[in-house]
Amino acid sequence: MANLLAGFGLLTHLAPSVGAAARSLSLYGTAAGGWSFTAGTETNPGPTITANVGDNLTVHMISEDGADHGVFIDLNDDGHIEPASDVSSPTGTDVTFSFIVPASPGSHYYYCSIHSPSAQGHYAPGAPMYGVFRVNANPSAAFVAPVLTTSWTGGTAHNVTFTLSDEDPPTSLTVWLNYSYAAGTQRGTIAGPIAGTANPNTVPWTPPSFSATDVRIAVTARDTQGGEGTTLSDAFEVDSTPPLIQGRLPAPNAVNVPRNARVQVTWSEGMAESASGAANTFALQRVSDGAWTAGTVTWSADATQMTFAAGVLLDPTTAYRVLVNATARDGSDPGNPFATTDSWQFTTGSIADTTPPTIQTVAASPTTQVAGADVSIRADVTDDIGVASVSARVVGPSFDANLTMVSDGGVAWYANRSYATPGSYSVVVWAIDGTGNAASRSAAFSISPPPIPAPTGVVVHVLGDGTIHVIWSPVAGGTIAGYNVYRGLSENGPFTKLTATPVSSSGPLFYVDREAQPGVTYYYVVTAVDVGGNESPQSAAASARLPGGAPSQPVDYTLPILAAAGLGVAAVAVAAVVWRRKKKSA
Repeated sequence: MANLLAGFGLLTHLAPSVGAAARSLSLYGTAAGGWSFTAGTETNPGPTITANVGDNLTVHMISEDGADHGVFIDLNDDGHIEPASDVSSPTGTDVTFSFIVPASPGSHYYYCSIHSPSAQGHYAPGAPMYGVFRVNANPSAAFVAPVLTTSWTGGTAHNVTFTLSDEDPPTSLTVWLNYSYAAGTQRGTIAGPIAGTANPNTVPWTPPSFSATDVRIAVTARDTQGGEGTTLSDAFEVDSTPPLIQGRLPAPNAVNVPRNARVQVTWSEGMAESASGAANTFALQRVSDGAWTAGTVTWSADATQMTFAAGVLLDPTTAYRVLVNATARDGSDPGNPFATTDSWQFTTGSIADTTPPTIQTVAASPTTQVAGADVSIRADVTDDIGVASVSARVVGPSFDANLTMVSDGGVAWYANRSYATPGSYSVVVWAIDGTGNAASRSAAFSISPPPIPAPTGVVVHVLGDGTIHVIWSPVAGGTIAGYNVYRGLSENGPFTKLTATPVSSSGPLFYVDREAQPGVTYYYVVTAVDVGGNESPQSAAASARLPGGAPSQPVDYTLPILAAAGLGVAAVAVAAVVWRRKKKSA
């Protein structure tokens, strides 16, 4: 299954050999008879098509009445063709198309995209040329451990715990567990094939001695019907690296240290606070007589910086020793121990320090940034004794956080991060010196909305009632209000807007062009409109042509809507379309 080559070498991974299958079927159709798997036996409804999630399904559609047909599978059950969630084939008399069966378990319907819709463009059971498309749900897993916040120490035993879900009982499933890290380039096997158990399932695993923050465990389960599903855990950490001390304050052998100085230890990673700050792990000792100094320990939010404040002023002109023992350990479970003991000395001066740091400059770069891109908060800080830490409190729309700033060498400090919500943000930079004196200085920046992307997946369908349906995929983002549809006679335009008001983003994403002329090739593009009225670039153009010859004289298109009692008037509720020709003016 998995071979560990030369310690940290490449991990080879063997996944289950079967599961999602490549399947094919023939589908014969006539407008009058319906669909069938064999020639000459069409019925309406047609035969039920059954597939597993993930199958690569190839359909060969053959027209037996000489008319063009297309296969539309309504996987979101809304009665409209939507390329983002449905399957819709090209149209013709002999069409082959393939698709991966999506995770839409349950019973859906398939139709002829040309002959099944109503006059209003709606697809529903009972229409000509429809049938049932059944998607079998694949097994799935839900992780109890590990989770997003998990940090496991490499080389120590842990339990992978999960529950299994399927139409079959979990005890009938066959299960494999594998892991990956380093963006999936390193892989290995945990267990499998093994039999599922009553929930929860627990599988022991001792991670090898590697370090990564993007570790994922994959649980693959196969049921008795051949349905197979793989569930990935959240990315979590495996840590096999012992912590190191990266910073010491007061510095080793420092002299004239203020009597109110705090001792600060900066670690290479987050630490187990209770163990690493305990009296048997960290201590401050007077060198002359070995007396221990009482005080309190505090930690930074990320547990990388420990600060010890003595309960009283340190003695003047006195040598002190700082001791850190090997019982300190990092924040993984159960924790990598500090590799060795460490100690250093400093000597106090005669006075306490009451002078706060000086924050010379604070700036946000850039001062205006697009949502999702980084803003760099930078500050230049000096102090007469030494700067212990610098942080920035950033407050803005739905955001309030303290950011730890990192030394950039010399007096420079910085903190980089992105912000998702447009608006104005305030910044207060706080600098603290080695004795706890603090200073602050303010700045500001703003975040602007990201550009609206153009819609994708634009597809047009010519229907048997002489209309052209334009459909497209939704643009991601909660600020999209709707979509405009444009039409032209060339792929490069110019285009004329067809939508008097944008098609709502909360409804079916399609537009019915009832004014297309037979024999003319039209090109359609779609734009997205956000809640502020800003419009995206145009999508790629999609073309369609109604059968028939081009008209020899201009056409006046009149669209009366006949509303009877109980017939609601909606964007697609057209009761009748009257085509009326008008002679040229003399």
